[in-house]
Amino acid sequence: MDEQVWAIAKWEDIFEKSDCRKLKTLSWISLPTGFNSTGYSLMLEEFGDDAAAIYGAWCALIKVAATCNRRGVLATTSGKPLRLSHIARLTGFPQVFFERLFKWASSDDVKWLIPTTCDTHGKSPGVSGNSPDVPGDCYPPHYPTQPNLTGQNITPPNPTGDDGQDHSGVGGGVELNWDVEVAKKGAERLRRRFSKEVLPTGLCLQVALAASALEPQFISTLLADCQGKEIGSPRHYVLKAATNMTLRHGWDWNTVVAAMPQAKQGATV
Repeated sequence: MDEQVWAIAKWEDIFEKSDCRKLKTLSWISLPTGFNSTGYSLMLEEFGDDAAAIYGAWCALIKVAATCNRRGVLATTSGKPLRLSHIARLTGFPQVFFERLFKWASSDDVKWLIPTTCDTHGKSPGVSGNSPDVPGDCYPPHYPTQPNLTGQNITPPNPTGDDGQDHSGVGGGVELNWDVEVAKKGAERLRRRFSKEVLPTGLCLQVALAASALEPQFISTLLADCQGKEIGSPRHYVLKAATNMTLRHGWDWNTVVAAMPQAKQGATV
């Protein structure tokens, strides 16, 4: 199952409303309030006492899908499927819940998750299908797709990787909205991983501020990627990752730093 790229069925119809599709990143998702869908009833029957944990894993998975390069498609920026182990680290949920969820949600009787493919830039063809709160049949993607050639060695998103495109000097096209409180928490997480001697305080906060405006899950992805690794030059590693993060969203790193609230750049971590 890890070799297949999966998508949330009817993502754009259910979980993402029209007023947020113009946004580069999402800070919230739409979640139906009903509990009378066929899929929800099947989940209660299938998992019994564990249904609450599985439903919690489903809600967490939706949040992960909202932060992916192609929203609603569980793939990295290079088009590779997200590892279940990475999803578990990102959400803090036990991996076994996602293993059970994926097996059940992708079954022919449920189809909350449907197979798709991504091109080399992480974009996918149209995705349709059933959903947890909307009855109906699941249809295959509207456009022809190419075979999934990602192979068996699936990797989580590599925050230090480049997407191969030249975005230098691009202004992003959207206003940067800084979330200082989120940035402080992100900077504190970086500080717990790297000491002041190897990662300057100013850079910690700059990276966290950029992430708060462009890619809220970036700090989690970065820390998960470097977990268990011996980073020879943390400053270079983190700066490269942050630079590529801004490029993914059409911004130049120096432009983003220059736009940051000056009073916040010197804050202590």
